[in-house]
Amino acid sequence: MSTRRRLGAPIELPWWVVPMAWPPVGVIITAVLIASPVWARLTALTSSVGVMWLLVRIARRVESRSMQSVWVSTVYGLWVFFLLVWVAGIVQVHAG
Repeated sequence: MSTRRRLGAPIELPWWVVPMAWPPVGVIITAVLIASPVWARLTALTSSVGVMWLLVRIARRVESRSMQSVWVSTVYGLWVFFLLVWVAGIVQVHAG
C-alpha cells in the first residue's frame, strides 16, 4: 500500500537535486539571453525543464542510490543531444 502525501506535507529531496539542477537553470537563462531560432530556444527550454522535472522524479521514486546514479546519468546523457541541437541553432543564426 502506497502512502500518499497530503497537501502541504513537506517533500524531502536528497541534497544532490539542487546542484544537479544548476546546469539546466543556466541553460534556461542562456537560452533566453542568446539569439537563436524559436525552435532551438524551445528545444533548450523544454529539455532543461524536463531534466529538472526528471531529477525530482528520480529523487522521489528511485530508492537505490546506485540506480539513482544510473538514471541521472542517462537523463544528462540524453540532454546533451538536445543541447547540441540548440547550439546548432545558435550557430545557424550567427553564421548566416
